[in-house]
Amino acid sequence: KKAAMRLWTRVRKRCVEGCSSGSSMHQDDGGFGNEGVYAMTTYTNRQSGIGGSLERGGARASVVSSGKPSLASLAVLLSPANPSNENAPHRVRVVDPNQVYDCINLGRRIDVVWPDEKMRAQGGRSQWGDWVPLSGMEGQVVHKWIPCHRDITRRSHVDRTILLVKIEDRYVPIAESGVLDLGPDL
Repeated sequence: KKAAMRLWTRVRKRCVEGCSSGSSMHQDDGGFGNEGVYAMTTYTNRQSGIGGSLERGGARASVVSSGKPSLASLAVLLSPANPSNENAPHRVRVVDPNQVYDCINLGRRIDVVWPDEKMRAQGGRSQWGDWVPLSGMEGQVVHKWIPCHRDITRRSHVDRTILLVKIEDRYVPIAESGVLDLGPDL
């Protein structure tokens, strides 16, 4: 029992150090982590309960800070650092455009760290103009943000994995659950 408690304490400490949040505030959103989806939803923040944490008057909750770790969050922490197929470029098809994070390119402190400034400049609604990603659009995954990742440039700001997909000349950040993986791009 002591060994399990030491392991849990060590994992929790590492995740707290690695997560951008550090909050201990409880969040009652069911753990869906919708903090970054702003414009692609059809409801206002007050109607749907989706929105930034500042409206709730506190810091964002993370998997660790909510006190409800899931098997998926622990698997991310315990998985090997560099799986063999991680660097292979993949094509994906958008299946749920409501899972696009179209406002995380604004350079705010709470947003993700982008791999490249050019990608950030072409990666959000502020730069897309009238264009919006639609179901069925395909593109290549060029970057991945993972919750509680040690490397800040690969760390998601919510408790979901976010893919950066290049569609035409635009970069679309979308939750991994909002796309269909079409396999390696040959």
